[in-house]
Amino acid sequence: MKQLFNYALALVASSVFVSAKVITVDNKAGSVAMFTSVQAAVDAAEVDDTILIAGSATSYGPARVTKKLHFVGPGYFLQENSIPGITKEAALVERLNFGFIETQTFQSTSAASTCRGLDMGEVYKSGGVGRIFLDQCRIGRVNGDGGPANPVTITRCWVQHYAGGSSPQANYSIVRSSSIGHLVIDPGTTVEHCVISGHASSAVESSISNCTFVTTSDAPGDWSANLKGSVTYSMVAGGLNARGKASPLPPGVGNVPTIAFVADVFEQGLKADQIYRLKAGSPGIGIGLNGVDLGMFGGPNPYLISGVPARPRITHLVSPSSATSTSGLRFEVEAKSF
Repeated sequence: MKQLFNYALALVASSVFVSAKVITVDNKAGSVAMFTSVQAAVDAAEVDDTILIAGSATSYGPARVTKKLHFVGPGYFLQENSIPGITKEAALVERLNFGFIETQTFQSTSAASTCRGLDMGEVYKSGGVGRIFLDQCRIGRVNGDGGPANPVTITRCWVQHYAGGSSPQANYSIVRSSSIGHLVIDPGTTVEHCVISGHASSAVESSISNCTFVTTSDAPGDWSANLKGSVTYSMVAGGLNARGKASPLPPGVGNVPTIAFVADVFEQGLKADQIYRLKAGSPGIGIGLNGVDLGMFGGPNPYLISGVPARPRITHLVSPSSATSTSGLRFEVEAKSF
């Protein structure tokens, strides 16, 4: 419960949430949180409420969101990365559906919802729902339909599979400063400062820039056949025997013409989501548009390890078990921002 207290204190203190409630969720035995289920918390919440989900070894299951809400968890890869002052368990959510119900009736009321610091199996947004924001999350799969007014914005996330959606219209989604394992993007989608480590395909009128494509193969396929949109200021990192071979990215427009060896690009021996940090002397340093570094740790809003939300945390709290009318309740508290 200490972790929930830390987050709740920070959220209540934030002017962003002055007019909204903070709803706590924790499914661990003995919890004193308000709910043990994310769906129950969603059902009880009102527009613009924040749902604060505690780390747990047990998944919170799926939830359907049909109102504008803000979801906050403790981060992910917390066992692998040593970060002081936080729990070592992620908030595991099987699936979040924004606007989708089984009758195929699309709701638009969950527009502008946000997720931060969660470990999710899947996020789905229907075409009728306006923009949603996913920041500092680990996600197995993102599916997001929508036109110019209804994109998905993904920043500083660790995503295994991103698919722009099943609809043919322009999606206008934005993916920045993230790791993407499998990338399929629609017209209008922008991908910037990402690491793409699996299959990649893009439609016309889409844009990929300042990215690093990673493969363990010594002879990567001709990605240029699958990348129909603009690909600029990017490079490919591959196996040792691929070093120096012609890059499968379109020539010119700032793209590095040859494949670099993975070990020459990234620091070695790192864990979890630190593996794509550029090493000293990396060929990805300073070669992006306007001299920025390539990949998820470059650019104006770089990726943050473990997706821990940037909120104050209580690192020390001592409180007496009793007090009198003369002594009052004296306590010691220390907080730190990460």
